[in-house]
Amino acid sequence: MTQFFWSLFELSANIFEMYLFYVVLRPVKMCKKIQLWDVLNIILFSLFLLYINHIIAIGSLATCIITSIPWFIWSIYYDNKKQIKMILFRILLVFVILLLSDSFFLLLPQMILNINPKILIEQNLHRIIFVIITKCFSYFCVKYIPLPKEGFILRKPMYFYSISILFLIDSISSLILMRSILNLESPIQQLNSESLFFSFIIFVFNASILVVGVLFIALVDKEIYSKIVQEGYERQKDIIRELELNISSINKNQHEYGNNLSTVNALLINNQVDKARAFLHETLNINNEVTKLIRKSTSFAEIIVNYKLEEAVSKGIKVDSSIDISNDVPINQYDIAILLNNAFNNAIEACMKVAPTARYIKCSIYLKLGYLNFYFENSCIGDYKIIDGKLETSKIDSTNHGIGLQNIEYIVNKYDGFMKYQLENDKFVLKCSLLIESSFMDECLG
Repeated sequence: MTQFFWSLFELSANIFEMYLFYVVLRPVKMCKKIQLWDVLNIILFSLFLLYINHIIAIGSLATCIITSIPWFIWSIYYDNKKQIKMILFRILLVFVILLLSDSFFLLLPQMILNINPKILIEQNLHRIIFVIITKCFSYFCVKYIPLPKEGFILRKPMYFYSISILFLIDSISSLILMRSILNLESPIQQLNSESLFFSFIIFVFNASILVVGVLFIALVDKEIYSKIVQEGYERQKDIIRELELNISSINKNQHEYGNNLSTVNALLINNQVDKARAFLHETLNINNEVTKLIRKSTSFAEIIVNYKLEEAVSKGIKVDSSIDISNDVPINQYDIAILLNNAFNNAIEACMKVAPTARYIKCSIYLKLGYLNFYFENSCIGDYKIIDGKLETSKIDSTNHGIGLQNIEYIVNKYDGFMKYQLENDKFVLKCSLLIESSFMDECLG
């Protein structure tokens, strides 16, 4: 009965470790919720590890390699061989975390109870207590350590390989040192000072490597994300610039309508009916789809809003807009267009997830208290939440999620403004304001 209990205990510990592998290796394309097949995989891999531990020394390099093989195959199957390097890196990261946990497992009883770590190998209460403590410690590490994005490999390959090699060296050296500690010649009842020293060194070394690696990854990811936002900003500027040229061309055509009517009139006076009909048909069809959005007195912001609202209406979304600004607001029209495009794209995407009868978008733009203010409200299904001021989502493809809001934030910061998200049951509200030059506001008030 006792042996069955300890086998069950070891299996539970293995299941927990395999769950950590699952959390770190779970592909971004998969559903965020754990599936039944995933639970079965975790249990099967745990039984496999339990068997390996009985035929190979626990904590050996061979055990680590054999343990990683099924997870590597599992990840390749779900990722379609697209992220092999990232899979290997995450496997290394899990091993670094588990080794940090194991070094903590060796160090803690020596520092607190002054007992030899060899006692923890035996089947006793100490082992149960410290296994539970260290497993909770490893879960805490996995939960709060940021994982690198795929762009980390593509944009910073040298940094990626350097950190990977650092993790690999740390894993191998830690395994060797921990085996040496357990093989030290000393009575099992006595605390060995050499064992305590090496346990402390291993723990500090693992913790330092993990902290340095994670901080470096976070800094590089932040740099990459900023570059992606900047590149997206520049691409959208090119798109808006092309749109501006089209609008300018349309305005020129509208200006020529009077001349065109005179031409038609002249052709009719001379009984050139067929030519007049052909000329009139060609004139009326020039940019027909866009010109219905353009008015000579319309501001650039209104043009973009009308264009995006028409897109929303075509998708069955109810729209409501209120725009009260002039043409000469001293804000770059490209920046306004980028802000509006990203806000509407996010709103339309969110609306398409709800029932057709519940889809709506509200937009309001106005000048107040020295700011150009934007208010957007749209229906949503509540698949995101705000954590530490950041928008978190349950979208399967989370790699590029938030780029639109980052582009908006980039524009807001450019004009010393501010932005705010609000989640209210089944609706999402975005408010942002851009600071207007005081001289312009004085003219408006004057």
